[in-house]
Amino acid sequence: MLRYKAEKIESNFKDGHPNHIEVGFTFEGMGDYPIEGESFLLVREGRVFKTSVVKNIDKDKGIMETINSTYKITEVK
Repeated sequence: MLRYKAEKIESNFKDGHPNHIEVGFTFEGMGDYPIEGESFLLVREGRVFKTSVVKNIDKDKGIMETINSTYKITEVK
């Protein structure tokens, strides 16, 4: 497990995310690098951030596209 920061850079929700996770939202926590076909999960201080299923990952750019959103994923050192 490594520490990652996920920043939401695009949303597929036209009327806003049902949990108010809008573009610009960031979450930093421990997790494994995202895998296509699975949800991406980060944990920090008892809080959990979980995406919808990952559709595509551009490892060179650090961009992850899920069913509902697009995130910039950065390893935090």
